[in-house]
Amino acid sequence: MNREIALRIIKKKLPFTEVHCNANQVIAAQGSEIEFIYYLKKGWTRHSVVSDQGKESIFRICAPGEFIGLTTLFKSGLFPITATSLTPCDLRAFNKNSLESFLLKHPHIMSVFLAELGDRVLKLQELKLAADQQDAFRKVKDLLVHFADVFGTDLPNGKLIPFNLTQQVIADFLGLSRPRVSICLKSLLETGHIKRQDRYYVVPYFAPLEL
Repeated sequence: MNREIALRIIKKKLPFTEVHCNANQVIAAQGSEIEFIYYLKKGWTRHSVVSDQGKESIFRICAPGEFIGLTTLFKSGLFPITATSLTPCDLRAFNKNSLESFLLKHPHIMSVFLAELGDRVLKLQELKLAADQQDAFRKVKDLLVHFADVFGTDLPNGKLIPFNLTQQVIADFLGLSRPRVSICLKSLLETGHIKRQDRYYVVPYFAPLEL
């Protein structure tokens, strides 16, 4: 069974609540009770965790068509992350207990969810490994290229990242300071590795090979 068929069955068989969020609104907070699994219909979200020392680290951007909270399935406890809207978002909230019961009765659909979780883990590991092996300039460049490849909208001159990436969001995602990210972005803009269109970054199709 493919993902599209599994989603159609879930939407048809399970009740859900329509949720709308404005930009920069918390959808699910780290440490809160786990009540819902969210399906993102429209908009973009960022997922982060706060360490015991109070430092926030962003580790994922969620795109339309993805689920928020899959890792909480068949687990008890509190929500392990904070999901925040980057843009205005429309979501469908499925009751966690109802979704778990449904998946247990339909293992062929559950296998689709497990495969999606596995893909996420591999992508995060690849991104972290690449970031650990690079300097700050290349980390910032490759993060923007990654977002453009995965989420980008085609323009005549490149791929536009369709959500506003602030310097602080990039810094939190990569574990860099905001001033360091500011210097990197300035250099990348000056050398033509990235461009700006209003509030958004564009990664050109043909960028310089070297920083």
